[in-house]
Amino acid sequence: MDNKITGDRIKQHLHYDWYKYVAIAAVCVFVFTLAYTWVGNNRSYEELDTMFTCYDFYDADFASDALDYLNENVENNVIRRVNVQEVSPQSNMWGEVLSAYGFGDRTSFLILPESKIDEWAKTFMCMYNTRMPDGKYNYDVWERIIPEQLREFYAVPQEAATYFDEITRAEMDFDEGIISSQELEQIKKDNYAIVNSLNENLYFAKNESGMEGVYALRVDNLINVSSYVSFKSKLYEDERYFLVMHYRNGNIGEYGIVDKTREHYESFYLIRFLLTRYGVEV
Repeated sequence: MDNKITGDRIKQHLHYDWYKYVAIAAVCVFVFTLAYTWVGNNRSYEELDTMFTCYDFYDADFASDALDYLNENVENNVIRRVNVQEVSPQSNMWGEVLSAYGFGDRTSFLILPESKIDEWAKTFMCMYNTRMPDGKYNYDVWERIIPEQLREFYAVPQEAATYFDEITRAEMDFDEGIISSQELEQIKKDNYAIVNSLNENLYFAKNESGMEGVYALRVDNLINVSSYVSFKSKLYEDERYFLVMHYRNGNIGEYGIVDKTREHYESFYLIRFLLTRYGVEV
């Protein structure tokens, strides 16, 4: 049997079977592209997103420096990328940006204007539980977030819990018909006003689950912040800006949404990086 390969045989083979080689080439390209894309993509718990509501953001190195900080300060850091989203408080896209980041499973923190804080703060993660000041929760969260140099700046007044007690008693009185709904709302308003006047750098609230404590940290008055972020505009009235912490990601230890990262607290340390960068004298 003559199996000799000749030019004529190759031409004839290609003439009848060319489509097979095209198909094989297409499959190879597809597999290569799929593998490349899969390798290049990070899992949700390997990225952290941040949202800055501000007028100008000058901190071009925030993401890269934050990643360096996590690599240097967090054992077995799993974060491979930090993303920054900035939006003006006057932008007509602000609500859409908040929706995108406020419910994202990679979001670490958001910075919101005071005009939005009453509405939104309690929908995020409690940073300090005033009901159990010495509990594990505060160690896991507060101790990891707040740098030593800012403990006094963000000091939680011991009497804060007493004002939440007043609100709780009023809610019980309302349930028993002792006070009206108008009286309840006035008591809540008065006590929230008092507790939030104890330290202007903290925002206290109570969420739907009953968690009482600090839900936001003021950041517009940090000592170095003006070198990195502008929270003021000549065109608009000044207001305070607060950082809130997200709870739906895989980098907040046992409070997160990913079982395999129960020992990872990178999201907390990313906040610590921001507070150190913007709030600690060098």
